[in-house]
Amino acid sequence: MEQRKGVAILLMGGMGTRMGDSCQDKTLVLVAGKPLFLYSLIEIEKSKNFFEIVIVVRDSAQQKEIEGHFCALNVRASVSYVRGGSSRQKSVLNALLYVQQKHPNFVLIHDAVRPFVTQSNLRQLLFALEDHSGAMLAHRATDTLVDVSNGERQYLQRDEVWHVETPQMFNYEAILDAYIKAKGPLTDDSSALQRDAKIKIIENFHLNIKVTYPRDLALVEALLAKELER
Repeated sequence: MEQRKGVAILLMGGMGTRMGDSCQDKTLVLVAGKPLFLYSLIEIEKSKNFFEIVIVVRDSAQQKEIEGHFCALNVRASVSYVRGGSSRQKSVLNALLYVQQKHPNFVLIHDAVRPFVTQSNLRQLLFALEDHSGAMLAHRATDTLVDVSNGERQYLQRDEVWHVETPQMFNYEAILDAYIKAKGPLTDDSSALQRDAKIKIIENFHLNIKVTYPRDLALVEALLAKELER
Protein backbone atom coordinates (compact mmCIF):
# COMPACT_ATOMS: atom_id res chain seq x y z
CA MET A 1 0.00 0.00 0.00
CA GLU A 2 1.40 3.38 -1.03
CA GLN A 3 2.30 5.61 1.90
CA ARG A 4 0.24 8.79 2.08
CA LYS A 5 2.32 11.93 1.56
CA GLY A 6 1.50 15.18 3.30
CA VAL A 7 2.61 18.78 2.87
CA ALA A 8 2.12 21.53 5.43
CA ILE A 9 1.69 25.14 4.32
CA LEU A 10 2.55 27.76 6.94
CA LEU A 11 1.31 31.23 6.05
CA MET A 12 3.62 34.07 7.12
CA GLY A 13 3.23 36.57 4.28
CA GLY A 14 0.54 38.85 5.71
CA MET A 15 1.18 42.51 6.44
CA GLY A 16 -0.31 42.47 9.96
CA THR A 17 -1.70 46.00 9.62
CA ARG A 18 -4.08 45.57 12.57
CA MET A 19 -1.10 45.29 14.90
CA GLY A 20 -0.33 48.96 14.31
CA ASP A 21 3.11 50.04 15.52
CA SER A 22 3.34 47.42 18.25
CA CYS A 23 5.70 45.21 16.19
CA GLN A 24 7.14 45.05 12.68
CA ASP A 25 6.30 41.39 12.03
CA LYS A 26 4.03 39.52 14.41
CA THR A 27 5.08 36.12 13.04
CA LEU A 28 8.68 36.82 14.11
CA VAL A 29 8.11 38.65 17.38
CA LEU A 30 9.66 36.86 20.35
CA VAL A 31 7.05 35.34 22.64
CA ALA A 32 8.24 33.56 25.79
CA GLY A 33 11.71 33.37 24.25
CA LYS A 34 10.82 32.08 20.74
CA PRO A 35 9.51 33.70 17.55
CA LEU A 36 5.77 33.20 17.32
CA PHE A 37 5.82 31.09 14.15
CA LEU A 38 8.08 28.44 15.67
CA TYR A 39 5.46 27.19 18.12
CA SER A 40 3.17 25.89 15.39
CA LEU A 41 5.99 24.86 13.04
CA ILE A 42 7.64 22.68 15.68
CA GLU A 43 4.34 21.01 16.55
CA ILE A 44 3.53 20.35 12.90
CA GLU A 45 6.99 18.89 12.25
CA LYS A 46 6.79 16.77 15.39
CA SER A 47 3.74 14.95 14.01
CA LYS A 48 5.93 13.33 11.29
CA ASN A 49 3.02 13.37 8.85
CA PHE A 50 4.54 15.90 6.46
CA PHE A 51 7.49 15.30 4.16
CA GLU A 52 7.68 19.01 3.36
CA ILE A 53 6.83 22.26 5.10
CA VAL A 54 6.23 25.17 2.75
CA ILE A 55 6.58 28.58 4.37
CA VAL A 56 4.84 31.41 2.54
CA VAL A 57 6.90 34.57 3.01
CA ARG A 58 6.39 38.25 2.32
CA ASP A 59 9.85 39.02 0.92
CA SER A 60 13.48 37.89 0.90
CA ALA A 61 14.31 39.86 4.07
CA GLN A 62 11.64 37.99 6.03
CA GLN A 63 12.81 34.67 4.58
CA LYS A 64 16.38 35.35 5.65
CA GLU A 65 15.28 36.09 9.19
CA ILE A 66 13.15 32.91 9.30
CA GLU A 67 16.09 30.82 8.05
CA GLY A 68 18.23 32.18 10.87
CA HIS A 69 15.94 30.54 13.44
CA PHE A 70 16.45 27.05 11.98
CA CYS A 71 20.11 26.79 12.98
CA ALA A 72 19.35 25.31 16.39
CA LEU A 73 16.45 23.12 15.22
CA ASN A 74 16.48 19.49 14.15
CA VAL A 75 13.81 19.65 11.46
CA ARG A 76 13.48 16.35 9.58
CA ALA A 77 11.00 17.55 6.99
CA SER A 78 12.21 19.46 3.95
CA VAL A 79 11.57 23.20 4.35
CA SER A 80 10.97 25.39 1.32
CA TYR A 81 9.81 28.96 0.74
CA VAL A 82 7.22 30.48 -1.55
CA ARG A 83 6.61 34.17 -2.12
CA GLY A 84 3.14 35.25 -1.03
CA GLY A 85 0.62 37.01 -3.23
CA SER A 86 -1.37 40.21 -2.81
CA SER A 87 -3.94 38.37 -0.66
CA ARG A 88 -4.12 35.32 1.57
CA GLN A 89 -6.03 33.51 -1.18
CA LYS A 90 -3.28 34.11 -3.75
CA SER A 91 -0.63 33.10 -1.22
CA VAL A 92 -2.32 29.75 -0.60
CA LEU A 93 -2.69 29.13 -4.33
CA ASN A 94 0.99 29.93 -4.90
CA ALA A 95 1.94 27.32 -2.29
CA LEU A 96 -0.48 24.70 -3.65
CA LEU A 97 0.88 25.11 -7.17
CA TYR A 98 4.46 24.99 -5.91
CA VAL A 99 4.05 21.47 -4.51
CA GLN A 100 2.02 20.13 -7.46
CA GLN A 101 4.99 18.29 -9.01
CA LYS A 102 5.69 16.57 -5.66
CA HIS A 103 2.31 14.81 -5.77
CA PRO A 104 1.18 15.07 -2.13
CA ASN A 105 -1.94 13.20 -1.08
CA PHE A 106 -3.03 15.72 1.53
CA VAL A 107 -2.17 19.23 2.61
CA LEU A 108 -2.43 21.15 5.86
CA ILE A 109 -2.93 24.93 5.73
CA HIS A 110 -2.18 26.97 8.83
CA ASP A 111 -1.81 30.60 9.86
CA ALA A 112 1.54 30.99 11.62
CA VAL A 113 0.01 33.44 14.10
CA ARG A 114 -1.95 30.63 15.80
CA PRO A 115 0.72 29.10 18.08
CA PHE A 116 -1.44 26.60 20.00
CA VAL A 117 -1.57 23.68 17.54
CA THR A 118 -1.69 20.31 19.33
CA GLN A 119 -0.84 16.76 18.29
CA SER A 120 -4.43 15.84 19.07
CA ASN A 121 -5.64 18.49 16.57
CA LEU A 122 -3.38 17.11 13.85
CA ARG A 123 -4.40 13.49 14.46
CA GLN A 124 -8.10 14.37 14.34
CA LEU A 125 -7.72 16.30 11.10
CA LEU A 126 -5.79 13.50 9.42
CA PHE A 127 -8.21 10.82 10.60
CA ALA A 128 -11.14 12.84 9.19
CA LEU A 129 -9.61 12.71 5.70
CA GLU A 130 -10.28 8.98 5.51
CA ASP A 131 -13.87 9.75 4.48
CA HIS A 132 -13.96 13.52 3.92
CA SER A 133 -12.47 15.90 1.34
CA GLY A 134 -11.38 18.23 4.11
CA ALA A 135 -11.47 18.92 7.83
CA MET A 136 -11.28 22.08 9.90
CA LEU A 137 -10.97 23.03 13.52
CA ALA A 138 -13.71 25.26 14.88
CA HIS A 139 -15.31 26.27 18.14
CA ARG A 140 -18.92 26.94 18.92
CA ALA A 141 -20.22 30.49 19.20
CA THR A 142 -21.06 31.46 22.77
CA ASP A 143 -21.95 35.14 22.34
CA THR A 144 -25.14 36.52 20.84
CA LEU A 145 -24.52 37.18 17.13
CA VAL A 146 -26.21 39.90 15.10
CA ASP A 147 -26.21 40.24 11.31
CA VAL A 148 -26.54 43.92 10.28
CA SER A 149 -25.54 43.51 6.62
CA ASN A 150 -28.92 44.69 5.32
CA GLY A 151 -29.16 47.65 7.70
CA GLU A 152 -31.44 45.82 10.12
CA ARG A 153 -30.66 43.62 13.08
CA GLN A 154 -31.03 39.92 12.46
CA TYR A 155 -30.16 37.71 15.42
CA LEU A 156 -28.48 34.45 14.49
CA GLN A 157 -28.98 31.17 16.28
CA ARG A 158 -25.65 30.81 18.04
CA ASP A 159 -26.03 27.03 18.40
CA GLU A 160 -25.90 26.88 14.59
CA VAL A 161 -22.80 29.10 14.22
CA TRP A 162 -19.16 28.06 14.48
CA HIS A 163 -15.95 30.12 14.60
CA VAL A 164 -13.62 28.60 11.99
CA GLU A 165 -9.94 28.18 12.83
CA THR A 166 -6.76 26.82 11.32
CA PRO A 167 -5.11 24.42 10.81
CA GLN A 168 -7.33 22.89 8.17
CA MET A 169 -6.47 19.77 6.19
CA PHE A 170 -7.60 18.68 2.73
CA ASN A 171 -7.26 16.10 0.03
CA TYR A 172 -4.63 17.84 -2.09
CA GLU A 173 -6.28 17.46 -5.49
CA ALA A 174 -9.64 18.63 -4.11
CA ILE A 175 -8.31 21.84 -2.55
CA LEU A 176 -6.04 22.65 -5.51
CA ASP A 177 -8.92 22.27 -7.96
CA ALA A 178 -11.16 24.40 -5.72
CA TYR A 179 -8.61 27.20 -5.45
CA ILE A 180 -7.95 27.24 -9.20
CA LYS A 181 -11.68 27.48 -9.91
CA ALA A 182 -12.52 29.99 -7.15
CA LYS A 183 -14.22 33.03 -8.66
CA GLY A 184 -14.70 35.29 -5.66
CA PRO A 185 -12.59 36.30 -2.67
CA LEU A 186 -11.94 33.62 -0.05
CA THR A 187 -11.25 34.35 3.60
CA ASP A 188 -11.25 30.69 4.60
CA ASP A 189 -9.76 27.66 2.89
CA SER A 190 -12.72 25.33 3.40
CA SER A 191 -15.03 27.86 1.69
CA ALA A 192 -13.20 27.21 -1.59
CA LEU A 193 -14.84 23.80 -1.87
CA GLN A 194 -18.40 23.43 -3.10
CA ARG A 195 -21.21 23.29 -0.55
CA ASP A 196 -21.76 19.61 -1.30
CA ALA A 197 -18.12 18.72 -0.51
CA LYS A 198 -17.72 16.62 2.62
CA ILE A 199 -15.98 18.85 5.16
CA LYS A 200 -15.60 17.61 8.71
CA ILE A 201 -15.97 20.19 11.49
CA ILE A 202 -13.83 19.19 14.45
CA GLU A 203 -14.77 20.92 17.65
CA ASN A 204 -11.62 22.30 19.22
CA PHE A 205 -11.69 22.43 23.00
CA HIS A 206 -8.16 23.86 23.19
CA LEU A 207 -7.27 27.53 23.12
CA ASN A 208 -6.34 28.44 19.56
CA ILE A 209 -5.89 32.19 19.68
CA LYS A 210 -5.03 34.05 16.48
CA VAL A 211 -2.74 37.02 17.05
CA THR A 212 -4.50 39.85 15.25
CA TYR A 213 -4.29 42.81 17.64
CA PRO A 214 -1.63 43.87 20.18
CA ARG A 215 -3.85 42.65 23.04
CA ASP A 216 -3.78 39.14 21.53
CA LEU A 217 0.00 39.10 21.64
CA ALA A 218 0.03 39.97 25.33
CA LEU A 219 -2.48 37.20 26.08
CA VAL A 220 -0.58 34.60 24.05
CA GLU A 221 2.68 35.52 25.76
CA ALA A 222 1.12 35.08 29.19
CA LEU A 223 -0.38 31.69 28.26
CA LEU A 224 2.81 30.36 26.68
CA ALA A 225 4.91 31.50 29.61
CA LYS A 226 2.51 29.67 31.93
CA GLU A 227 2.82 26.48 29.85
CA LEU A 228 6.61 26.64 29.95
CA GLU A 229 6.50 26.83 33.75
CA ARG A 230 4.79 23.43 33.99
